Amino acid sequence: MKLSIILLLCIASLDSIALTMGEAINIAGRQRMLSQRITQAYILNGMQPEAPRHRRVLMRSIQEFESNNKKLSAFHQAKKSATN
Repeated sequence: MKLSIILLLCIASLDSIALTMGEAINIAGRQRMLSQRITQAYILNGMQPEAPRHRRVLMRSIQEFESNNKKLSAFHQAKKSATN
């Protein structure tokens, strides 16, 4: 049981370790696109609140943005660059 928990923690931490500078740049670019999509979906949801598609796009985009933000905040090289 303890071994499986340790194994799961190691696998989960590999996601942030495996992130390279190029991948971090790609994620940052995706964040920019997602911020634009979130804005668009928010406005369209306000204009057409009866259309469920805009709400789904908004919620999915927000979730992906938050997930990407966690990955970027765990990126070790970005932390070193910010302190210099």
